[in-house]
Amino acid sequence: MGDRRPAVDAGGSVCSAAAPSRTTPRVLGGRARGPPAGVDPVRSLEAARAASRPGLRAAYTPRVVLPPGPSSSALLQTLAWVRRPVRLMRACRAAYGPTFRLRFAGGRDFVFVTRPEHVKEVFTADPGLVLAGRANAAFARFMGPHSLFALDGEAHRRHRRLLVPPFHGERMRAYGPLLVALTRRHLARWPRGRPFSLTAALQALTLDAIFEAVFGVTDARTMARLTGLVARLTSRASALLAFVPFLRLDLGPWSPWGRFVRCRAELDAILFEAIARARRAGGEDILAKLIEESVRRGEPLGDDELRDELLTLLGAGHETTATGLAWTLSRLLAAPAALERARAEVQEVVGQADPSAEHLPRLTFLDAVVQEALRLDPPVPIAVRQLAAPARLAGYDLPADTRLAPCIWLAQRDPEAFPDPDAFRPERFLGARRGPAAAFTWFPFGGGARVCIGMAFALFEMKLILATLLQAARLRPAAAFSGRAERHAIVLTPAGGAPVTLEDA
Repeated sequence: MGDRRPAVDAGGSVCSAAAPSRTTPRVLGGRARGPPAGVDPVRSLEAARAASRPGLRAAYTPRVVLPPGPSSSALLQTLAWVRRPVRLMRACRAAYGPTFRLRFAGGRDFVFVTRPEHVKEVFTADPGLVLAGRANAAFARFMGPHSLFALDGEAHRRHRRLLVPPFHGERMRAYGPLLVALTRRHLARWPRGRPFSLTAALQALTLDAIFEAVFGVTDARTMARLTGLVARLTSRASALLAFVPFLRLDLGPWSPWGRFVRCRAELDAILFEAIARARRAGGEDILAKLIEESVRRGEPLGDDELRDELLTLLGAGHETTATGLAWTLSRLLAAPAALERARAEVQEVVGQADPSAEHLPRLTFLDAVVQEALRLDPPVPIAVRQLAAPARLAGYDLPADTRLAPCIWLAQRDPEAFPDPDAFRPERFLGARRGPAAAFTWFPFGGGARVCIGMAFALFEMKLILATLLQAARLRPAAAFSGRAERHAIVLTPAGGAPVTLEDA
């Protein structure tokens, strides 16, 4: 019999389960061997191509050896992932080690990897072997089949070429004054002297930034409609719809998926109006620039493609940034010395002027604060790829269609990479020369060819908003900081909404 070791049930408690047999699997070197009869020849070709690259490679083996994982049902593991993801990840890491398996609804095996060498293998593998679009297929039901999240191969490369320019360089920096003005506008509305949810306030701020900077929408009535629709689409119920496939049935307006579909249709109508306006009149917003760029390159995007990418930018760009800001400010407010140092740096560098792109390179401690907060509390806990062919990773022989999940949350708390990993210490990012290996120990925006296209813009936005708030606001926590996370759609936000009180400066 195989060795027995502690196992973790879906609630995070310890039970007993047999570990998988760990007989030595067949190792393939040099070239991938041909598949046996009956194996998909397309996957065979992908495997052969991947075999010529270093790191993770396709490997046809006579057996499957999966990492150990909880023995509870796929449905219970899915519910635990939706309701208590941090508890589940920590418990599995303690029980099974740095590589473990979770099985989610629909019989989907997710192999979590936390060691930097294994994260590197996934992120540097041939994109034809590790498919992000296929792994995110469930999100195509939410964001559309043309979403950057749902694409692989040449279709993904085409969309990425068109989407990258507006989020970098001079085009990105041009949105600085808008971000600062929006921050001051929202700050003026925040209540004084009584607690409010910092997370909710920052979500409203970053949502308005998306509406104005990306969609080019400035009409108050339209923005209010969009805000209500987004709130309904990103509710806790949406997380269940994303992870439990059998709930995605339209049984009318009273069913969860039926409500979602009708809400999406309302949002689509507004987005198609914005697309038509941008085609007619142009503008300085990202949507207008995206249309302009696609025409200039001779690769014009259709309305459905544009709609799907707008939904992607909305889903991936607003809540993740707001959550990163909420965690960063919560960590700062719980560390008075770091808070005062950050505030003093902003005062020294910016003074009474509006924070701008020109100030950011000199706000080195603020940059370290952001990096450390994103290390401790990445808004999205995992990146996901799906194997197009069998492959070996971390000593396990994995079948095709296995999901590989470099675990951002656990990898960024590795004590070998970050001593005293649970402590908030921005100084660890000051003056540090981060070599190539750092990309596999700090990766809150994912990695490899699929690293988030909005990474530079998100960091730019976070630092400008933080500098503006540190300059103009005096916030204090309304409750002791617990560090606990709760799920909101696909992101992990501070538990309880991070209640704060705004005092007069």
